[in-house]
Amino acid sequence: VKARRYKIQGGQWCYLAPLVLFCPELILGRSPHKMIDKTGFSSQEIKNYLSSFVCERETLPQLIRKSILLLPRADADRQKKYFSNVVVVGGGGGIAGLAGVLTVELSRIAKQEVCVTVGRKGREGESCPHLTTWCGAAVAARMEAGKDQWIGQAEYKAKGVAAIKEHISFLWDGPVRSNHNTNQNNNDNKNS
Repeated sequence: VKARRYKIQGGQWCYLAPLVLFCPELILGRSPHKMIDKTGFSSQEIKNYLSSFVCERETLPQLIRKSILLLPRADADRQKKYFSNVVVVGGGGGIAGLAGVLTVELSRIAKQEVCVTVGRKGREGESCPHLTTWCGAAVAARMEAGKDQWIGQAEYKAKGVAAIKEHISFLWDGPVRSNHNTNQNNNDNKNS
């Protein structure tokens, strides 16, 4: 088997994509590409959902600040401790300069000294920072307490994305359409 070679040209998007963390308005008004084929939602439905999601235009530093301030029993001393221990893990931690920009912006809006670090490889045998999220998911997948949260192929085929909404433990306000309804709508459109 002969190996295929691919060349991906990211251009300006390689630099603009991380900026969305600090300037969410960059994606407002943009037309989502190729998502329609994968989700079954129309371009307008996706655009409306994305616009409603980022309508507050909250940046990553603002969201971190809000999260810390909303923690229970987060008095001034604990808040100071939390702000001085922000750790970026996962693939996003590999974005060049992220920790520095996040430190400056978070310090500015928190009006106090902030320390942001990027997760580093720990002891020998531990995974790289960009795999940390996956390792956490693997641990969660093995936990007995979460077995009732699994969605099988038959259930997903029957209910579609609605099956996910039924199983999650957080508020989902995005568009939900079951596969059955999507197929029905497609059949209705063909018959029109």
